[in-house]
Amino acid sequence: LVAQSKLDASWAKAEAVDADFVSRGDDKLWIVTFENPAAKAAERKLYVTMTVERDFVSASFKAA
Repeated sequence: LVAQSKLDASWAKAEAVDADFVSRGDDKLWIVTFENPAAKAAERKLYVTMTVERDFVSASFKAA
């Protein structure tokens, strides 16, 4: 997302702080939480949803 200019460059140094495996119907997903202390308070945590095959599904600053 940083390479595509969809996130500020400071996110390139963000670290994953949590990963949760969830089932939604037939879908099995990982929700990985990244934290960026350089971001403004409302956008300090980023929740990235991925398939078990590690394919990107979505990203949001709001918990799902």
